Amino acid sequence: MNDRLNLSVDLKRVCSWILQGSDDLVSKTLERDIKMYGGLDFKIGKVEIGEWLWLIKKSVGGRERSAERALTASVILASQVGV
Repeated sequence: MNDRLNLSVDLKRVCSWILQGSDDLVSKTLERDIKMYGGLDFKIGKVEIGEWLWLIKKSVGGRERSAERALTASVILASQVGV
């Protein structure tokens, strides 16, 4: 439960940093999150959390799409915890 909540908060920050252009912070945070949470059995819809993190990190679809993915994942993870 705490893992989901911690990752949710990280992804909110990542969303903001993507839009601000703080690529160094985004990269460092996502690298750490992929190591910590990428192998866990979290799913958002039918997609594993590791794949979501990879899509955000690689900016698949552009910066705005990555920020949207980060925020969407954050909200869904928080709702799974009940926050």
